[in-house]
Amino acid sequence: MSNSDGRRTPVRVRGVALVGFMGAGKNTVGKLLAARLGWEFLDLDECITQASGRSIAAMFAAEGEARFREQEDAALVRVLEEAGRPVVLALGGGAWVQRDNVRLLQRAGYAAFFLDVPVDELWRRCREEPRARPLAQDFAGFSQLYAQRRVAYLNGTTRVPAERTGDEVAMEIELRLQDLPATPEVENGS
Repeated sequence: MSNSDGRRTPVRVRGVALVGFMGAGKNTVGKLLAARLGWEFLDLDECITQASGRSIAAMFAAEGEARFREQEDAALVRVLEEAGRPVVLALGGGAWVQRDNVRLLQRAGYAAFFLDVPVDELWRRCREEPRARPLAQDFAGFSQLYAQRRVAYLNGTTRVPAERTGDEVAMEIELRLQDLPATPEVENGS
């Protein structure tokens, strides 16, 4: 961005990371938010499946969660290195739990927003989706995993209640972005 005198205007952040459990609406909200901001939208899980040629469920079944997390870490590094303009990035449900990922996103100048949805609603949403979710096999395990991850989701993020329409959530995040302090060292395109 430039002022009328041609000087660069600091932007609030280089990107937005949407954090939350499966079914929280990160893709829906992310696409809407990116459109509102005129930014690029990326889904980290899609980046991983495109690079590997396999679905997340197939990766979990063939190699397990630990190997998937390695691929997720590598995909995040690639996305952050290749981002030439501001990005709204939907993270997979376990990405924010990995401390190295949190540090990478913070160093890259990304603001993290936790899309908070009650576990019963998350379960309902996941059960209605046609795609397989390897970690959504039974409600007890699902609830336990959510409770564990929610602690991490609340750390270093801005919590946004997300049991509303995607448009409402995207609008709230856009407004909250305007309230973030400007950081002179984070400039658009640098």
